[in-house]
Amino acid sequence: MAELFEGSYLFTIIIGSFIAFIPKVVPAACISFLKFNSFAKRFLNLIPYTALTAMCFPAVFTAIDNNIYYSTAGCLFAIILALRGVNLSLIILFTVAFMVTILSLF
Repeated sequence: MAELFEGSYLFTIIIGSFIAFIPKVVPAACISFLKFNSFAKRFLNLIPYTALTAMCFPAVFTAIDNNIYYSTAGCLFAIILALRGVNLSLIILFTVAFMVTILSLF
């Protein structure tokens, strides 16, 4: 049996996918039976946004040739759009257009 999987990455990928899959599915299945109040629901719904922000935000300031001024301008533009309630897809499009405009002018 060992000869069958020797040197094969397929076995490693299959085992790794199960190892990564189980810790994600078991809590999701258990939590689906629980009832949460509105505060807890809102808190749990915001976790993906905070995790994404924590991962992406530091890279924002070094994205453009390590020039913190352009990066800060783009970040502030995106924050202003977000505070005004603009859709996330439009924030991305408008911020990219803003940065292209700023970089082409200077």
